[in-house]
Amino acid sequence: KTAEFYYVHFKCDQLPSSIGLTTSRVYHAPFNRQICDVFEDMIEETLRKQPLYERLCICKLFNLLTLLERGLLWANHPDKENFERIARAVQHMNKAYNSNSSLEDYANMCAMSKYHFLRLFEKMIGCTPMEYRNSIRLQHAADLLLEEKLSVEQISTMVGYSSASYFSSAFKQKYGLSPKQY
Repeated sequence: KTAEFYYVHFKCDQLPSSIGLTTSRVYHAPFNRQICDVFEDMIEETLRKQPLYERLCICKLFNLLTLLERGLLWANHPDKENFERIARAVQHMNKAYNSNSSLEDYANMCAMSKYHFLRLFEKMIGCTPMEYRNSIRLQHAADLLLEEKLSVEQISTMVGYSSASYFSSAFKQKYGLSPKQY
């Protein structure tokens, strides 16, 4: 195993105290590619010294501190395991939005009963799993309608609807226009 150590020293007297920066704070974090990328961007900006690089580095510093603080909050969150499970389901829905997975399939993916999965999903995401998946489907359909020269029926099938009329109804409910009008 290798360890990486990053050190940031900023001297800036004009930052408001309301942003919550504390001096001489040490953050211990597991490997996170996003955090490493921010550090590397800061180093590159400092070495290249293009116009306004200091301002950009300060923005990146806030980004970095936010990511570190978020990591600390997440590591100590009492419902972390359930959040991670639901996040896997959400990630799957975003990638395979056109699949016809059932509520039970998603629950099994998260090693939960379907009722527990449904309750946690609604609590964490703010809608049911099927509402979420349908929203993703309709967003993709809207993109396809603008970009492609495909029929409404072809697009409805591509995004996972088995019925073009049900797709059209759901689309109109969300966007206020029929797919053809859109």
